[in-house]
Amino acid sequence: MHDAQLYQGRRSRRILHRHAGDPSPTMSIRHTHAQHEVSTPGLYVWIKACHVAAALAFSGGLLSTGVASTLLSLLGTSSAVGARQLLLWDRRLTAPALLLTWVFGLFLAVSGGWTPQLWLTIKLILVVLLSAWHGVQSKRLRRIRDGAVVTVRHTALLIVFSVSIIAVLAVVKPH
Repeated sequence: MHDAQLYQGRRSRRILHRHAGDPSPTMSIRHTHAQHEVSTPGLYVWIKACHVAAALAFSGGLLSTGVASTLLSLLGTSSAVGARQLLLWDRRLTAPALLLTWVFGLFLAVSGGWTPQLWLTIKLILVVLLSAWHGVQSKRLRRIRDGAVVTVRHTALLIVFSVSIIAVLAVVKPH
């Protein structure tokens, strides 16, 4: 005999089944998103994992490019070769990771039904700012490559601070 109890959570419906004589319940979780059930919760988990991997690659690429461009700006005119290599790195890793982060992240936001929530709005503002910062860094690298003297400051601090807030918001999802 099954004694089913339904617990309604913020993002998922948890159903506890208690078997007669079994003191420990077994739990099955069905995610409900935007008033429809996701029939393949495994797909959701894989997309979330791909989003996290892309976000790590993007933030790592953005941070390394930011630190390296700061160092190159200190070297002055002898940094054109380094700037060229950083632009290749940016084109091959950081820019595609940025695109994938947006694609997977928007899918998760829509399928999770989180679009009207404040934490997601704050997170999206920070992601837009990091995306714009990526463009600023790319422009600075092109200028360094072309021989211009560019002053770069506080890049690493801005990136680490923003990515840390984004990670906390994504994990905690405060109301």
